[in-house]
Amino acid sequence: MAVLKRPFQHNSEYSTAAYLRRVAFHLLLEYKRKFGNVGLTDQAELLDRYWTRWAGADASGDRIIDVLKDCFKRLSARAQKSLRMRFEDQATREQIASELQITENGVKNLQQRAKAQLRQCLEEKLGTPDQ
Repeated sequence: MAVLKRPFQHNSEYSTAAYLRRVAFHLLLEYKRKFGNVGLTDQAELLDRYWTRWAGADASGDRIIDVLKDCFKRLSARAQKSLRMRFEDQATREQIASELQITENGVKNLQQRAKAQLRQCLEEKLGTPDQ
């Protein structure tokens, strides 16, 4: 999801891989700031297993992006709109709630369910790191 927050242009395998590593690094830092060092090593290993399993030799990540787009289309229109507003338009929960005519807590729950559905769809299509 972090990669889809802004327009992404594939220039070369090297530049795309570097960009994805930088995004992953910043997500890791965000996680560390939020949760401290608890489970950080285990999480990093899990993320590495996912990336290796899903991307394999495809350093560009094109396969993952294509599968993610397909999974995104399976979400309800409401969930898609909520995530687009959040990640493309940088809308706040309050703005999304107003647009969808639900509470801010409803937005939070809707987005959590949508992200869980995306994760499950990705795992079904690409496999889990233990497969």
